[in-house]
Amino acid sequence: MIDLFKFLFTHIVGTLILVLVGACIIGMDILGFVSEFSREAETAPTSLAVAEFEKTGKVPTQRWLELTDGQLIWAEKVDIVVTREDKKGKKIGDGTVRTTFVPLVSKGLIESWKNGPARDFPLHQIRIYVRYEPNAWEKLVLKEEGNPDIRAKLSGMVVTLDKEEKLVRDGLYSKGDRVDPKKVLIVRYGQTAPSTGVVICVGVFFLLVGLLFMVPFGLRIMRGAK
Repeated sequence: MIDLFKFLFTHIVGTLILVLVGACIIGMDILGFVSEFSREAETAPTSLAVAEFEKTGKVPTQRWLELTDGQLIWAEKVDIVVTREDKKGKKIGDGTVRTTFVPLVSKGLIESWKNGPARDFPLHQIRIYVRYEPNAWEKLVLKEEGNPDIRAKLSGMVVTLDKEEKLVRDGLYSKGDRVDPKKVLIVRYGQTAPSTGVVICVGVFFLLVGLLFMVPFGLRIMRGAK
């Protein structure tokens, strides 16, 4: 490890590698800035009716949404369980629930299921899941509020299912379900859009980190100029 640090900070090739890493960090930081400020600032959640989204499948451009007139189906919640493994790949102890996903559906979908012939809920028709971490801060933990759990309003930051990791995608839908992950919303319960100040602070932090990687190369040039 010591030899690696010595190589990176004293050898010309090592310092060039650090410059490349720093340039990549700064480049991604700039792209993030451009992406964030090119979109309209979200100072409040945008309202979206659950039934309307089930009907159209049109994903809104806004990321902070307030879903209206929905019902949580706790009986069909999905827990993503994480297990520990030893060096040989053997599981150690019981699994821990890392993330929970609860379906949020419209009244119309529920009535259609109750009046239809199927006994099991049509999971392939679910288009919205509410995500939360059971061990998160209390205000970010979704709690059951009755049966049925009807929610006039429920808000959070939203991404589409294709942005989630494969473990989540496989956990929510079986391989036989013909569901377009780009038309399934994952609502991160309780999360709000970051303020402009927060975005700037994060951007400046990563900019400084990127510049820090370039310091050894800069010092090398200064020594060579003397």
